[in-house]
Amino acid sequence: MTLSDLSGLAERSEANAYGQLVEGAPSSLRSAHGLSVHRVGGAQAFVATDVAGSLMLNRVIGLGVAAPASEAQLREIEALYREQRVHTHAIELSPYAQPTDIAARLHALGYLPFKQTTMMVRAVGGMPAAGCGYAVRRVGPNAATAFASLACRVFSLEQPFQRLLEASFDNSCWQHWMAFDGGQPVATAMTCLDGEVAWIGWVATVPEYRGRGIQSAVTAAQMQAAEQAGARWATLETALTARRQPGPSQRNYLRLGWAALYNRIVYLRRPN
Repeated sequence: MTLSDLSGLAERSEANAYGQLVEGAPSSLRSAHGLSVHRVGGAQAFVATDVAGSLMLNRVIGLGVAAPASEAQLREIEALYREQRVHTHAIELSPYAQPTDIAARLHALGYLPFKQTTMMVRAVGGMPAAGCGYAVRRVGPNAATAFASLACRVFSLEQPFQRLLEASFDNSCWQHWMAFDGGQPVATAMTCLDGEVAWIGWVATVPEYRGRGIQSAVTAAQMQAAEQAGARWATLETALTARRQPGPSQRNYLRLGWAALYNRIVYLRRPN
C-alpha cells in the first residue's frame, strides 16, 4: 500500500469507529445529548449539541480523503454546525487530503491550527503475547459499567461518554479489553473491527499502574484477536506532547512495531 492508501485506511477506520460509537447508541441517548453523524462527501461530521465543548464529538474526520473536498462541502460543514448551534468544532486534516490547497481554504474560512495528533498503523500479524504480571482479558456486558467508569475517569470525561461506552457493549463490531490487579480493573482498551481493519482506541491505564507493561500486554491481546477475526491492519491515534514530540504511548507503540504514518493537524473553528 502507498502512504496515501494507508492514510485513507487510517482516516476511514477512525471515522467508522466513532460512527459506530454514536450511531450504535440507543436513540434515547442520542436525543438526550443531541448526538448525530452526518456524511459530507466521504467525510463524517459528528455533532453533539448538548456537549458543545467536546471536540471529540464535534469534529469532522476524513475530509478530502475518499475524494477531493469541494468548496460546497466546506460550506456544508460550516452550515451544519451553525444550524446546530455548535459554535466551536474541529476538522482533523490528513496531509494527504485533497485538493492540495485544502488547508489554505480552511484558513480562509476562519479555521486555525489547534494541535497535532499522530496516526499510526501496523500489520496485524507477528505480534507475540506479552506478559505483564496482571490478568488481561476480553470482557463482556457484565463489565460495561466498570469499563466505562475507568476509561472516563482516566480521560476526565463525563456524560454522555459513560453511557456511550456502556452502550458499545451491545454492538458486535466492538471488542472490549481490561487488565486486572486481582479483582481491581486497572486498564481498558477497545477494538472496532471493520472488515480487514481493526481500530484501537480508549486505551486507558490508571496512573499508578503505568510503566508496568500493561499497555503492551493489552495491545498484544487485541492484535491476536483481531488477526483471528480476519483483520490485516490495525490503526490508532496518539497524542503529541506540547513540544510536538511523541508521548509515552506513541513511543511504546513504536517499540511494538507500529509505524507513525503522519501527523494530522486539527483545525479549530471558533465563534467569530
